[in-house]
Amino acid sequence: MDTPLDYDVKQLKAAMKGLGTDEAVLIEILCSRTVDQLRAIRVTYEKQYGKSLESDVAGDTSGEFRDLLVSLVTGSKDGSHDTNDAQAKDDAVRLFADGKAKLSKKDGSHFLHILATQNQYQLRKVFAYFNELSGASIEKSIEKEFSGDLQKSYLTIARAASDKQKFFAQQLYASMKVSSV
Repeated sequence: MDTPLDYDVKQLKAAMKGLGTDEAVLIEILCSRTVDQLRAIRVTYEKQYGKSLESDVAGDTSGEFRDLLVSLVTGSKDGSHDTNDAQAKDDAVRLFADGKAKLSKKDGSHFLHILATQNQYQLRKVFAYFNELSGASIEKSIEKEFSGDLQKSYLTIARAASDKQKFFAQQLYASMKVSSV
């Protein structure tokens, strides 16, 4: 039996080993762990494999998806429990404006900066203000504005920040769900 830390490190390495990358593993681990867990993963990964997790992730991913994962790996997320109502309102307005502007790629997305740097408590406030402003949940907006692995990453961050127990319960349920053929 591995500790959760050792298990995560092994799974990350396996996800990036050889040809192809298992993005689902990268997303689940990197987008749902706390700042302290990510720090421990990063240190242990480097000790065990002699290479930085950041360089492996950057080498196996691309675009805004890579930028998001590298940002999470390098510890850009706020590890505190602090919240700021004024900042949450401003961030909600920025996210709403990104959606209305159809995310002009040359200007970049506020989604990346906000979801990669804010702690879960601040994100909950941002999501509540976003819902008031837009009349839709942050999840619906992410589903509408993004696709592929980037969408899955943002949804994982939003769901884990909103209710981590529910997020993992849904992951467990989905892993055991039998598809009818």
